[in-house]
Amino acid sequence: MILGARKEGLKLVVIWFGSWKNSGSTYVPSWVKLDQKRFPLVKDENGKTLNILSTLSEEACNADAKAFSALMKHIREIDNKHHTVVMMQIENEIGTLRTKRDYSETANAAFNGTVPSELMNYFKVNIESLHPGILEAWGKQGFKDTGTWEEVFGKGVWLTTERNVLPDRGTIYGLELCKICR
Repeated sequence: MILGARKEGLKLVVIWFGSWKNSGSTYVPSWVKLDQKRFPLVKDENGKTLNILSTLSEEACNADAKAFSALMKHIREIDNKHHTVVMMQIENEIGTLRTKRDYSETANAAFNGTVPSELMNYFKVNIESLHPGILEAWGKQGFKDTGTWEEVFGKGVWLTTERNVLPDRGTIYGLELCKICR
């Protein structure tokens, strides 16, 4: 791809799909999806396995980071002098489109657990810039600063904004993002 673009005098923006694209794990190798012990997949509310890698899998995050690192190293090695690749567009669109959330044992434990104090501290410090939906849900519960997700944000509330991320910790809604995203 790089050599072909260079031959034609073109510049490239490379798109990285990683483990997720439009919520699905379409572009990961089949051996990853077949090894659900190492790379668990999301379960819906009925226990059905979906074609989505779990964001709670440390192994999946490490594999994604390793693959991205190898790609970037390769680009540096073959394009360091020519600068054919001018940008890397990251398309790790994490989410679940066919279910409200991951209902696996690990995900249920995280969901039923206490909202991390780091996230609550971030919310308190940045209350003026929080997404209106988060602010409304939190306010309806009395702006509690401790408790489970439902105690702090209410039952049946799904936090869907992509912007309330703790920049120093790589945490979104209390779930660790993979190392590649930090």
